[in-house]
Amino acid sequence: MLQNRDTDQIARWVTEAFAAHVQAVQDAISNPRKLKAARGFLTGQVMKLSGGQADPRIVGELIEAELAKIAARLGLSEREAYWKAQAELIHAAVCARAWNDHKKAFTAAFEGDSLDASLLLMHEVGFLAADDFRFAATVAAIERELRHGDYIFRYVEEDDFGAPENAFIVCTYWYIHALVALGRNDEARLLFENLLSRHNRHGLFAEHLDIRTGEQWGNFVQTYSMVGLIHSAIRLSKRWDAAF
Repeated sequence: MLQNRDTDQIARWVTEAFAAHVQAVQDAISNPRKLKAARGFLTGQVMKLSGGQADPRIVGELIEAELAKIAARLGLSEREAYWKAQAELIHAAVCARAWNDHKKAFTAAFEGDSLDASLLLMHEVGFLAADDFRFAATVAAIERELRHGDYIFRYVEEDDFGAPENAFIVCTYWYIHALVALGRNDEARLLFENLLSRHNRHGLFAEHLDIRTGEQWGNFVQTYSMVGLIHSAIRLSKRWDAAF
């Protein structure tokens, strides 16, 4: 089964699981005796929402980070420190085991060799600063391996449907976000304008794009393609005080 590493989507599942199971969240934050069971339960609920496809490593990191935020808001400094420490352990493990020194990039899995376009979100979700050399290096690796013309593939390895032939539209938007974070705004704007020209007559996007013809493929309308468009437009827009 293909793992889902879409950090934005997994974060939404985490939020949904937390909202639906408030008692488990309370136990995880304030009851050390129930901590392990509550955390395991919340992880299970996120995996259930994802149909078993969410990457457990990303699920764990996002749950730890969210619990730390909640503890901070509640003024539970001891629990905040605990959850921050747990998140830092996961962060350290990812840095140690998902960095491929040969590729000079983070990879899709521990001790892995393949790339996934969701790595473009490492700055977006706060995992790496934009000026961290590893972020720029990972973007460069994705450009070498996943970029085809003006579009970004999610990955290039064969899956249940064979070798990918079409680009995920949202992945190109993620690439635009990364370029803006790296200060490459002119490149980002050109890619954005090109992708924007591929919408249908209603201004909507599907899930995939044929890189040869520009024809849209897959699920339609695809929400995360539209969200990617909005986020890219925001990042490329001038500040109000500079626009007039």
